[in-house]
Amino acid sequence: MSRFRPATSLAIFFTFLESLTAPLRRPPTYGLRGAAVASAFLLLTISTLGQTAHVGGAQLQFGSVHGTLTTSQAGDSGGLAGISVQLAPKSSAGNPSTAVSDDNGRFEFKDVSPGPYTISVNQSGFAPVTKSLEVKPAQAAVVDIRLELLTVAEQVEVSEVALSVATEDATSPGRSNSRSAMPYGP
Repeated sequence: MSRFRPATSLAIFFTFLESLTAPLRRPPTYGLRGAAVASAFLLLTISTLGQTAHVGGAQLQFGSVHGTLTTSQAGDSGGLAGISVQLAPKSSAGNPSTAVSDDNGRFEFKDVSPGPYTISVNQSGFAPVTKSLEVKPAQAAVVDIRLELLTVAEQVEVSEVALSVATEDATSPGRSNSRSAMPYGP
């Protein structure tokens, strides 16, 4: 004859439930390697989300454009600060953007929609420069620009006009330079 023992059956049932809920109560331990993998995944996810936009139901990833402005004068190459660089889409769909070079001549355009562009620099004293480029999704286009100094051609013309100078007697009336007119004596 089998005897039904409710206490034993309940103990088995609660043990079973505890084994099902144990992973929910205790956080899993992955160690240092697992934490590094999770951190890398999180950083990649955040950076990817930061460079995507939804356009018409499709995902669009932005690119960027950066470079350095330099000039070469007498063999010495250096960066150019404070010069405006313009990035304009070749299509009429977008507006041009402007960046100003830093102390080392570096410039950067962030969050640029993919497509064909022209980059240009028009600075007084330098020959104008225009380059074409293609911005690709989630990529950085590098455009280094060397500016050439404009040669200034000046012609200076010198002409002479002769002036006449009077060379007549320059003594004052009433004064005499002769010795005889001067009193002599004690």
